[in-house]
Amino acid sequence: MKILVLQLRRLGDVLMTTPMLRAIKIAMPGAITHVCVESSSAPAVRSNLHVDQLVIAEAGSSLRLVPTLRRARYDAVIDSLGTPASARLAFLTSAPVRIGVARPWRRMFYTHRLPLSTGPRYSALGKLALLEPLGIRSTDCRIELFPTDEECREADAFWSLLGISDQRPVVAFAPVSRRSRKVWPARRFAEVCDRWTERAGLRYLPVFGPGEEPLVEQVIDQLRHREAAMYPCPLLSYGALVPLMKRCSFYFGNDNGIRHAAIAAGIPSAAVFGPPNPISWTPPGPAPHFYVGGNCAVESVSTDDVDAMMARLIDTCGVGPRSSS
Repeated sequence: MKILVLQLRRLGDVLMTTPMLRAIKIAMPGAITHVCVESSSAPAVRSNLHVDQLVIAEAGSSLRLVPTLRRARYDAVIDSLGTPASARLAFLTSAPVRIGVARPWRRMFYTHRLPLSTGPRYSALGKLALLEPLGIRSTDCRIELFPTDEECREADAFWSLLGISDQRPVVAFAPVSRRSRKVWPARRFAEVCDRWTERAGLRYLPVFGPGEEPLVEQVIDQLRHREAAMYPCPLLSYGALVPLMKRCSFYFGNDNGIRHAAIAAGIPSAAVFGPPNPISWTPPGPAPHFYVGGNCAVESVSTDDVDAMMARLIDTCGVGPRSSS
């Protein structure tokens, strides 16, 4: 069976498809799985062990792919993105099985339609449900990011460059987002960072994407304890984030694709949410992933709210000296 998964963007959303991709390979070992993404999102699945081929769509012009997708003769297309444009693209592949959620103005493009969820749920679980028309049922919603050997060496070199020689906790810190409505004010981040440098000796390793340096620098410029921030530092490839973050005590920052990489790395997280619903972007279960805000303007989240979240994480996880691994 030849399957195409449509999930054009963004990094975090593409990572949410990885449980689906794993479930397909487990249930159908002989299946050939292609994933269609925009080039900016490709790092989330480029080296995924469950993907046989990436199909790259140029941003805003995915319809140019239609002849290529038709020639591929897919048996099934799963529209994991669920926009009107991705629904039309699924239809235009002419695949005999086209699966998507029955949203208005989209349902007509699918042969198999799943009902809209009656309430919020983790995004990866919603994507797993799209496999039910193929007879695949799974609730294993662990997201995965597979670093290459080169990316692991990149993370090792980065850590060595930092020259960390003591045992003070290092926090992966990402006060960034591509969407301004999800960016908590820099002044408040600086205040919380200073408090926890004083209370627990935390140090902050800024993690960011291309062009996001100004958001990091706005926070650092307002720190009282400037020495607690390990900056400037090089820009890392997305795949190198997992081996890097495994060396950190936890993640602290905005709701963004970097937080999802931290979750994939298996470290605790503390995130500030704005308009998105945190339930949709936080894995269920006992793992220590904390958040404040959600379904609100990000500016309405107070410094005290975030400070209390950090206290809960540190109390729960017993953050202390780093391991030497």
